[in-house]
Amino acid sequence: MNFDDLADLYCIALKEAQAGTILHAASENFTMNELATATHRGLGYKAEPSSLSRKEARRLRPIADNLTLSDALSGDLARTLGWKPSRDSIMKEIEHDAFVHAYSQGRRPATNRVQRAVRRL
Repeated sequence: MNFDDLADLYCIALKEAQAGTILHAASENFTMNELATATHRGLGYKAEPSSLSRKEARRLRPIADNLTLSDALSGDLARTLGWKPSRDSIMKEIEHDAFVHAYSQGRRPATNRVQRAVRRL
């Protein structure tokens, strides 16, 4: 999520949203699996990410039930208030941030990703 798009939504929500409304600020809809795949790709892994059972995941994180849902995350409600995100998608940002993290940890993901990321820095 681009911070300017998020700030735009925050201002719109203050003016237009009903108290207690929960808005998801994403410029596109995606599933948790797609989010995991983008992170996985950004870290430079070639294979698809593996999954855990809910029971296994609960041992690692108390919020595992929320993270293992296959529900799509959607910014549709935010758009009904007039929000129009116009910057890079959150998926591109997540993949880029994961790449930068991997690179800073001494991992060297694929060369074309290195070139793209260095240009963005």
